[in-house]
Amino acid sequence: MSETNSNTPEVTVESLQAALDTKDQAFQTLQSTVGDKDAEITDLKQQLAQKASVIEESTAHLTIAKEMIDEQAETIKVLEQTLANKEANPSLYPTITVDKKTYEVRASSFKFKYEGIVRDFTIDQLRGDKGLQKAVVKKGLGFLVEVKA
Repeated sequence: MSETNSNTPEVTVESLQAALDTKDQAFQTLQSTVGDKDAEITDLKQQLAQKASVIEESTAHLTIAKEMIDEQAETIKVLEQTLANKEANPSLYPTITVDKKTYEVRASSFKFKYEGIVRDFTIDQLRGDKGLQKAVVKKGLGFLVEVKA
């Protein structure tokens, strides 16, 4: 007769099968959890891609808005200069200043070859384009009259 320790459970095929079944259930639960997490990761990746697209689109809109603001700031600057010129010299004619000389512009529009193209220009276009101002003064167009201080 063999002695068995009364504290040690007896190992039987049934007990081993039960332990294996428990481990198999735990493994299947883990596999299911991993599958759920994989699906969750896939979903999160899709959400991330969508948010990245929204961020990219928003950045493009912000760039356009900034360009518009910059253009409007330049327009405001030109208009403030126009106002300052009007306040300083309330002439009946608009004025431009080139090389520290002021000229009255005694025409409402004119045709001029600028940057290789003959075009019609308004006084507002002339007042807003320093390069065009220099070109018409250099050409000595007759509708420009120098204002004597």
